[in-house]
Amino acid sequence: MPSTESQPEQPFWKDEYVGAFDFMLSKSRFRKISRMAFRFLVLFSFFFITIQVRESPPALILMVIFIIFEIIIFAVYWYVYFIFDPSKTSAPKIQALARQNTGATHMGSAVHVAGHPMLARDQPVVLALKHSTLSIHSYESSSPIASLDLGHLDTVHTVVYDDQRVPHLAVIDSAAQALQLTFDLDGRPCTCLFRSMKDLRPIDWYHAIQQTRLEHTNRSPYYR
Repeated sequence: MPSTESQPEQPFWKDEYVGAFDFMLSKSRFRKISRMAFRFLVLFSFFFITIQVRESPPALILMVIFIIFEIIIFAVYWYVYFIFDPSKTSAPKIQALARQNTGATHMGSAVHVAGHPMLARDQPVVLALKHSTLSIHSYESSSPIASLDLGHLDTVHTVVYDDQRVPHLAVIDSAAQALQLTFDLDGRPCTCLFRSMKDLRPIDWYHAIQQTRLEHTNRSPYYR
């Protein structure tokens, strides 16, 4: 049976369209770019023919530029469609593999602002919710850096910032910019904050965590 684990050269997680090359790997977008380039080439050809008819000296230079540009467009098209296999390294493929390996029902990336002693400030992380456990991963490894049993979770808040950047916790809003968790860590209260959440927004995580807590209320004495 073939293994479902990521290849060594692949990261555990990758955000979708984080760079210019990822943008080019989208075939629909690449087709739009190709159409625009083709229209430009048609106009350029018309312009070049007009100049050539007039027997202008720069015509040869323009012809060389035109040929080089056509070769570049053709080479990129050939590479993307016939040589490069985006299914091996594209973000959707890597994310699907991460979900399959972890068995998580909810998964997405975020930036840990501060608060969790096992994480660095402003550290990019991947959150994965499976059953009643919230695991925190790095982008490179499927082994969690830390995990949280939701039975030890005291509070979960969406954070809404006003125009003066003052945070408001008592507001449940789909436009929330961050998620704050307060939990028990080895008998000590711990509060951490996550922002810049992708794939799932703070309101989505809030709802998923609250649903999971409700589902396990009668299954564990830790849940309140």
